[in-house]
Amino acid sequence: MEQNIPLTKEQMIDNLFAQLTLKKAEVASATKPMFITGGLFRYSEGMTNQTDITTVRDERKLVEIAAFLKERAKSYKESAVELGCDVAFTWLGFTQEEWFADLKTRVNVLQLSKRRSELIELETRLNKIVPQEMRDAMEMKELMKALQ
Repeated sequence: MEQNIPLTKEQMIDNLFAQLTLKKAEVASATKPMFITGGLFRYSEGMTNQTDITTVRDERKLVEIAAFLKERAKSYKESAVELGCDVAFTWLGFTQEEWFADLKTRVNVLQLSKRRSELIELETRLNKIVPQEMRDAMEMKELMKALQ
């Protein structure tokens, strides 16, 4: 029968650093986003006022654009059926699916940024509880790696 031996503070800190390192690696492995549409969106084809979805920081704005496209595509498809036309919906030269792919890409980027911020905060908090002798040992390991 195996007994659960309580972990020392140092072992718990090591485990937390290992988990943090894994999560940082996941975030770092995210590829550079690729946008199909180029990201320049307008609510009217004749408007000069445009929104660059590749730089929008407000998720609500991205949802508003998606809702606009969804409603516009629905109306377009219904009208095409009523008129007996077989024409596909596009907005500014791109399909609804292409716009939605780009909107999802941007949302993922924004959420990745939030995750990075959370990891930085967690690392800061974790570093505050590391005893000095453990900090010295960690620094020695890093120096040994660098000198090999």
